[in-house]
Amino acid sequence: MKLKKTLTLAILAFVFTATSLFAQLEKAQTLISKGDYVGAVNVLKDVVKTDDSYDANYLYGLALYKTGNIKDAEVFLNKALKKDDEGVMAMKILGDIYSSKKQYDKADSYYKSALKVDAENIAVLISRGTNYSLAGKVDDAINVLTLATTISKENADVYVGLGDAYYYRRAFQLASDNYNKALKLNSKNAGAVFGLGRVYYRQKKYTEALNQFLDAAKLDANYADAYFEAARLLYFNENYKTALENIDKFLALKPSSIDGKSYKAKILYYLGQKDQAEALIDEVLKAEPNDEGANRIKATIDFEQKEYTNALSEYGKVPEDFLEIEDFINISKTNLALGDTVKALAIL
Repeated sequence: MKLKKTLTLAILAFVFTATSLFAQLEKAQTLISKGDYVGAVNVLKDVVKTDDSYDANYLYGLALYKTGNIKDAEVFLNKALKKDDEGVMAMKILGDIYSSKKQYDKADSYYKSALKVDAENIAVLISRGTNYSLAGKVDDAINVLTLATTISKENADVYVGLGDAYYYRRAFQLASDNYNKALKLNSKNAGAVFGLGRVYYRQKKYTEALNQFLDAAKLDANYADAYFEAARLLYFNENYKTALENIDKFLALKPSSIDGKSYKAKILYYLGQKDQAEALIDEVLKAEPNDEGANRIKATIDFEQKEYTNALSEYGKVPEDFLEIEDFINISKTNLALGDTVKALAIL
């Protein structure tokens, strides 16, 4: 009788645990559907301690990626694929991660594998097109995204992807045409509004660009990149206080973002909060000593403090395609301050 009672209690405990885990997964999915990835991380971090399923690992990996924790996201997404090697969305997000690292060929291998399982998956096709655009393979991007329009003609996000492809080709009128087509299909598509902001920025219409980024954030309060780009423009306009407000909104959505923390350090420095700025960028570099963006910001701070040798060393850790015009000017001035006129003039 005692054994029977023990078994019954064990079964009841198992059922309760399984029911609780299922409820937590449902809660996380609801949060993700609302764009609350931070909330999803907080729910799922305990779930994955006992639930090693595809769904738990995938959702946690997705939420980590969306909050800027790329390293851990990669770990859990790979765990998900060990449970289901045909997990299309886990492959898609891993592709997005490698694309963000500029490992474009590796990213494409994941999109290709995902499309073998689901050839008409619009989200994967859009990501693959975006990856091609970033890799400079704009014709391939246009081909993939044009195919996507034949599968889903009314999907505004496809036209945002096409707009992005033409944006990277610097065909700004065609980019705008596609963003506007997306807005005709969905007037509240934040990605299209954001895309038009990037076009305006390239056209040096900075006020219009800023307004577009702010409008994108109004349409979708969880559109992190809109806050980041608004912060950058406000920084360039020396409106550091409002820039800080926007980068804080970005970091509220992506608290683990190295780029966000690094840019905040830069803004803090120009706000006169130099100790906080240095502490923050040093914290970032302690965790990620080779991060290109963090080294770029550290170099900027050292340049402003006239620590030219350190600045030049840190700029040397940053690939040229990560540098902005401001950085090239600083590098030139640094070489000039160190007495190397030839290098100073060569950069300009």
